Formats: sequence, structure tokens, C-alpha cells
Amino acid sequence: MSEDEKLKIPQIDLADSPGETSVMPAAASSVPAVDVMTTELTEEELDEQLAYEQLERHRKQRRRKKRIRIGIAAALGIAAAAAWFLTHPPVPDEADVWQPVTAYAYQGDFVTDVSSNGATQPLKLTVVTPEVDGIIQDVRIAEGQQVAEGDVLFTIKNDDLDRAVAEAARGVSSAQSGVNSAYTQRADAASVRSEAWDEYDRKYDQYEQAYKQYEQDLKKYPELVKEYEQKLKEYQEQLAQYNSAFWAWYVARNNSQNKVPEGDPNTMTEEELIKYNEECEKYEASLEYERKQYETVAGGRPIPPEKPAEPTPPTPPDPPADAELLSAVHGADDSINSAAQGLEGAQESLSQAQETADKRTVKAPATGTVIAMNAVEGASTAGGQGTGALVQIADLSQMKVTVEVNEIDIRNIEVGQRATATFAALPGVELEAVVERIASTASGSAGGEGYGGGGGVVTYAVDLLIPKPDKELKPGMTATVVIRTQYVPDTVIVPVAALVDNGDGTYAVEVVTDEETWESELRPVEVIAQNTSEAAIKGDVADGDQVLMGGAGYDDMGGDDMGGDDMAYAG
Repeated sequence: MSEDEKLKIPQIDLADSPGETSVMPAAASSVPAVDVMTTELTEEELDEQLAYEQLERHRKQRRRKKRIRIGIAAALGIAAAAAWFLTHPPVPDEADVWQPVTAYAYQGDFVTDVSSNGATQPLKLTVVTPEVDGIIQDVRIAEGQQVAEGDVLFTIKNDDLDRAVAEAARGVSSAQSGVNSAYTQRADAASVRSEAWDEYDRKYDQYEQAYKQYEQDLKKYPELVKEYEQKLKEYQEQLAQYNSAFWAWYVARNNSQNKVPEGDPNTMTEEELIKYNEECEKYEASLEYERKQYETVAGGRPIPPEKPAEPTPPTPPDPPADAELLSAVHGADDSINSAAQGLEGAQESLSQAQETADKRTVKAPATGTVIAMNAVEGASTAGGQGTGALVQIADLSQMKVTVEVNEIDIRNIEVGQRATATFAALPGVELEAVVERIASTASGSAGGEGYGGGGGVVTYAVDLLIPKPDKELKPGMTATVVIRTQYVPDTVIVPVAALVDNGDGTYAVEVVTDEETWESELRPVEVIAQNTSEAAIKGDVADGDQVLMGGAGYDDMGGDDMGGDDMAYAG
């Protein structure tokens, strides 16, 4: 067949336009022409040719819009086979001609993306609900305002809480007085016990001193007795001398001055006896007078020596009744503990009352932006007044979006994967996102049956973090998230249908070596990555190589499936 007899097929530029991000692997820069045997094109054949060229242009447009799929590459082979079949109707007496379905390997970046939509939400949303009832007053914030943690949002008027605090404070004061009284009683009881033991110690010190003196006196006592006996002997001698001298003087004096009354009292009359007694008394008085006079003159009657008393040991003091004293102290301790418990309870009541009263000042529990504000001055917080939460504060420094991913793609999603997010309400804004959480159970299905049902594609919820949201991004905006699951730069790419599974974990590709005879050879390749339609390979396959689809089988034209052993037919 000469070159003039070949039908020239224009090359189709399948490359993505500059600046676009493809959600599928980029196509080859060009598709080699397919030679088709013909003699002369009829009007019908020209229409078919124009339709084919229009199909190719449509494919190029879809590539540029990021929605091309590997089916286009497969369709190219099918279109070539169809063109051959249409331009070469079967000749009755000629042998049938079989043409395989082929595609072209191309060099490019292998990319697999998963796309889904969801609504943006703040990463952290705080709902502020007052914990006490009352009337709202002094509202200090407005929707859209930035607040810091601890900022006052509004206050609530409730006089009952002030009265509760005052009553609790009086309870604390009373309980404190009870504690003080108990401590005073305890101090008194301890003081009495301490004084009792101090007195005992003082007496015991005296006892020890006295016992030491007793021991000394006991040692001296024999000498004192001897000294006493000597003095007694001297006294007796002096007394004898004194008595002798006295009576001698007395007799001399008596004989000269005093006379003993005469008469026998036993024979006297009463009157005589009275007179006799009076004379005797006068005589005795005179005698005593004379004796004293003698003692005065003679130096006095000798004084007898005092006999030393035998030393006796001192008696130790009795210790105080400590059991009674301790009982009083322990009783005071019990009173202190009881009073302290009462004080603790009163203080806790006061703290609770004060804490409840402090809740009338509603503060921001977190830093963020007020995205909902329903607090109105004069409105009551009781009974569900108003619509929804009074205040909602969101941390808009980071946002999140939750999307649903079908069960086929979810296996390729991992925590930490990078993604991009675009927004219908913000044209031109594209933000980075990161996969943070993947649901472990299905959340629903596209057919509406839910988890465990049938009739739809099962989906799983995936949460993505937008760490640096645009300032115009607001909660609730619809986001389209594209998660890049695979990326192999500058590699050779073929349709998955071109892979031949050797059955031992290795693969090969059937490469056409002669387009006229369709001779081919099986070349081993290493599959680097693949998705449902294409595979990135490494091996003896180059950009532009024509490869057989479906492992070089034959198609009976009974369907449009390009996998398995399908081949296109030409007669």
C-alpha cells in the first residue's frame, strides 16, 4: 500500500492547557496517525471521517476541562477500528481481517485525585448559654466582632442571687464564731492542764530539794544527839545547882519574911478554912515573887536543851488528775472539729452562691469571632427565650470541611494527605487542606439506603483541615475538595486494560512492533502506581508506543468493554 493510498488521521493534542490542574493523568502530547487502507472515499465515508475528527476535537476539549478519562484513549482505538470497518466492508470471497484494539503509551505525570463537596465549618465552635436566669442587660458585643477569652459579653440582673450570697456570708460569720469559741475553750482546757502540771513540777522540785536536805540531816543526826545529851547533862547539873541555891535563898527569905500558914485544914471550920486558903495563896504568891526575884538576881533558871527531832523523809507530791484534764482538752478538740466542719460547709455554700452570682457576668469562654448573637437587652434568659443559642463564638483561624468519599476511593485516602479546596462563593480562591480524620464506618450511600443497605454507593466521611482560610471564607460555604492520592512525576503511562497479569505478581505489556501485520511482543514492566483506568509503569515501553488492549485477545463486537481479551473486528 502506497503512502498516497493511506488515509491521513490528524494528530490530536491531548495535553492539558497551561495553568490547569488535571484531576486525571495528563494525556500524551500527540497521538500517532493510524493508517487506514482505502481506495476512494464516498460521501458516506467522508461524513464518517468528519464525525471522527469532530470526536477527536471533543476529546481534546474534555482534556482541557480536567474531566478526560482513560476511556478516551481506548475510544481512539475503537474509533480507528470502526473507521477501518466502515471503509472496508466485507468482501464475500476475501478472507476476514482482524484488527486489535490498541492505545498509545505516553510520558507524563501520573496523578490520581479524589473530588467531593462539603460545607465549611469552624474548627472550634463554642456555644454560650447562660447558667443562671434573669434579665439580660449591658450587652457589649455584636455579631462579627472579635472577642478574647474572658471578655464580658453581657450581664444578667438577678437580685435573688445577691440575697443568697448575703445569707451564705452570714452563715460563714456564725460558723467562724463557733470555731473561735471552740478554740478558746480548747485553749482554756489546755491552760488548766498546763498549770496543773507546772504546779506539780514545782512541788516535785521542792520535794527533791527537801529529800536532799533529809539525807544530809540524817547523816548529822547522831552528832546532834550526842551534843544534846552533853547539853542535857550540863543542864541537869546547872538545874541542880540552881535549885539548891534557890531553895537555900528561898528558905532564908521565907524564914525572914514569909511564914507558912499554921493549922490543920482538916479540923478547920469553914470560915477558918477560907481564911487559911487565903493565907496560903498569899504565901504562894510571895514565894513565886521571891523566886522571880531570885532568878532575876541569880541570872535566871537554866534553860533545858532542846532534843533534836529525828529527820523524816519528805512526801512526794501527787501528780494531777491528767485523765480528767485530757478529757476536757479532747472534748474541746471535738468541738473544734465539729465547728470547723460547719465552717467548711458554710464557706462552700458561700463559694457556690458567689460562683452562681458571678455567672450573671457572661464572659467569652474562648477567643474567636461572634458568628451568632441573639442576646437582647431586657429579654429573659429563662424558659428558652430567643432563637437558638444566645451567642456562638467560632475560631475562624482554622476551618474544616467534611466530605463523603465512596468506598472505592476511600482505601486510597490517608490521614495527612494534602488537598486543595475551592469555593463556589469565592471564585479564584484555592486553599490548602489536609486530611485529619477518616470515618471507620460508613455514613451513608448515594442510593439513600444508608449503612448496611443496598442500591447505592457506600460513602465514608472524611474531615479535612484548612489551616490558613481566606478572610472571606465563612462557615457554611460550599467547598469542592480535591484530594491527591497518587503522584508519579515524568513516567510512562498506559491504560490498565493494557496490563497483562502474569499471575505471579508481575506484569507485562503487549507492544505493537508492526502496524501493518499487527505483530507484537510481550515486554515485562513494573507497575509503579495505578488507578481504575491508568497505570504508571517502568520498563521497555516508551512514549508513543502502541500497546494492545486486553492482553491481545479478540473482540466479537458484541459489546463495548475494552478490558479482558476484547479485540476490534475489521472485515
